[in-house]
Amino acid sequence: MRRTMWAATGMLVTLIVLAGIGPSAGQKVSPDQLPKPILDAVKAKYPGAAINDAAKETADGKTSYEVYMKRNGKGLDVTFSPTGAVEVVEQEIDAKDLPPVVRAAVDKKYPKVASFTKVEEISKMTGGRLAVDIYELLFVTADKKTIEMTIAPDGKVNSDTDKTPKADDTGKGKGKGGN
Repeated sequence: MRRTMWAATGMLVTLIVLAGIGPSAGQKVSPDQLPKPILDAVKAKYPGAAINDAAKETADGKTSYEVYMKRNGKGLDVTFSPTGAVEVVEQEIDAKDLPPVVRAAVDKKYPKVASFTKVEEISKMTGGRLAVDIYELLFVTADKKTIEMTIAPDGKVNSDTDKTPKADDTGKGKGKGGN
C-alpha cells in the first residue's frame, strides 16, 4: 500500500512538472528562439554580453525567460518577463567587490577563507528599480571545508551550509559520479 502511494505521488509530481504547472518547468530554449523583446533588452541593457543558453520557466501561471550570459568574463544570468522587462539579475562579482558589511559577516564566522569559488550578487526588481536582494557565496576554508552562504546586503546571514563532499562522494558506489 505504501509503495503504491509513493509511486502515485511520484507520477503526479512528474505530470505537474511536465505540464509546467509546478514551480519552474525550466524548458531549454535556443538563444535564437528567444522572443524579440528579450533579445532587444539583452542588447540594450547588457551590451557586449554573449548569450550562452536560455530557459523558459513557468511558475504560478507566470512565464519568464532566464538568459545565461557572459560579460567581461563573468557569469550573468538575467530573468526577463516575456515583454523584456528585467525581473532578477544574478551577477558574478569578485570577492574583493563585496560590501564591507557582507565580508565582515563571512570573516566573523570563517576568519580563514582560503579561496572563493563563486560570488554572486542577486538583484530583484522592487518598486520599479533593481535592488540587491542577496549575496550568494561559495568558498573553501583553510581547513578544507566547502561552505555556501547567503547574506543580505545589511550583513545578516540568511543561510550557512557545509557543502564539503562526504567521504562516500568520491565517485565509487552510488555517490556522486557513481552508477
